[in-house]
Amino acid sequence: MIPLPFLAVLASLSATALAGDPAPTTVAAALPGLEGGTEELQPRGANASVLVFFRPGHERSQAMLADVARSQERLAGKPVRWVGVVSPGTDAASARADLARTGARLALALDPDDATYGAIGLRMRPAAVVLSKGRAISAVEPFHAVDGCDLLTVQVRRALGEATDTDVARAAAPERSALPGDGDPALVARRNLHLGRKLLAVRSYAKAHEQVRRALAIAPLADAWVLEGDVFVAEQRCADARKAFEAALALDPRHAGALAGRARCL
Repeated sequence: MIPLPFLAVLASLSATALAGDPAPTTVAAALPGLEGGTEELQPRGANASVLVFFRPGHERSQAMLADVARSQERLAGKPVRWVGVVSPGTDAASARADLARTGARLALALDPDDATYGAIGLRMRPAAVVLSKGRAISAVEPFHAVDGCDLLTVQVRRALGEATDTDVARAAAPERSALPGDGDPALVARRNLHLGRKLLAVRSYAKAHEQVRRALAIAPLADAWVLEGDVFVAEQRCADARKAFEAALALDPRHAGALAGRARCL
């Protein structure tokens, strides 16, 4: 049963949305828990909250959850409430599997009729809504393929009063400094492969393929073709994977990863 206090807030949000007024500046005190009960969005002792609107089994949602997990590590010990918000009909086991896969630690809440999502003015999942003290909406961050963790972290720090608008602007448009190895194409390409492996780990397959392409455009590495094959294997595209492993072996006939990958796809 949906708690009466939430129903009152839900009615208020729906009326606001129907009237075409600006999005609300605060959110409800609680939402129904995905598996029963209620989940407070900012219990006593929390000075900020992060609501992560996501879809289980969704590639970008999993990538954002991985960013959330890294942000939680950076903000460890801070008085922040982290809540994952899902739509009606969401399978609880699938949602929890995504949290386990990405390492994100979230209470799971249900958004009846997607009313909170709509009232805030969100148009696409995933998205993170940062709340300052009193559940005031401080920031809305959509999915970012690059620097998502940095942006979310600085927005939470801003909601806590530990960062300024200038800090947020710097995170959104960082000055690029030279990195060790920038003059060595192989090292630059391997940075792409390192990111690609991380994307593969969270099942962000399209982004992982993109990192492989970037690496191969810089340097013809056998490791790049092996990563390409591993991504194809994860996508259950064995014929394509075999071609990638063969390309790796053409560069390095003894490459252990390529040999093992090709054996999996025979």
